[in-house]
Amino acid sequence: NLLNLEHLDLSSNESLLHTLDLLDCMNLQGLPSFINEMDRLKFLELNGCLIDMLKQDHRNKNLAVLPYFVVHSDSHDSGSNLFLINDVNRTDLVISRLENVKSVQEARSIKLAGKERMEQMQLNWTKDVERFVEDMEVLGELVPPTTLEELKIDGYNSVRFPEWFVGNIAFHLPNLVLISMSIFPSATACHHLASYLI
Repeated sequence: NLLNLEHLDLSSNESLLHTLDLLDCMNLQGLPSFINEMDRLKFLELNGCLIDMLKQDHRNKNLAVLPYFVVHSDSHDSGSNLFLINDVNRTDLVISRLENVKSVQEARSIKLAGKERMEQMQLNWTKDVERFVEDMEVLGELVPPTTLEELKIDGYNSVRFPEWFVGNIAFHLPNLVLISMSIFPSATACHHLASYLI
């Protein structure tokens, strides 16, 4: 509610700022480089901004950018940054570059099924990129909460799907009204989803 704010200096590395909400800042062209040095900043809210987070320099390994969370991992890291969304419980969440998840335990640890506020979720893998873990194994641990209404999956590369997805999806996701899937090697296992698909 700072409509007349003209200047805000967050460049001090000693800032105690935990969450920076830039909701609906449509004119924001990019993020300042000092964001990467703000060690105490844990959450950056960019919903409604036109910033492509996949193209941003993202060196702050403690920062979760929401709702567009990008999974990062280095070859020398034992795991990815997926743990950063353990405590996130919001109505919408987009998780991109899931090919960077390094273990099934990482995916399990974020406990998506317990995020009861969630209504919309998008899961994205990058097409034709090497994975650390089979897509089906990752998706098997990313069971959405029963409150989910919309599920979008993009770039999924496995031929088979986990049980929660191919079994009785109406049991696991009773509020689901829409599923959108793209870039799949085989959609033959999805015939039971016909009433949800767009």
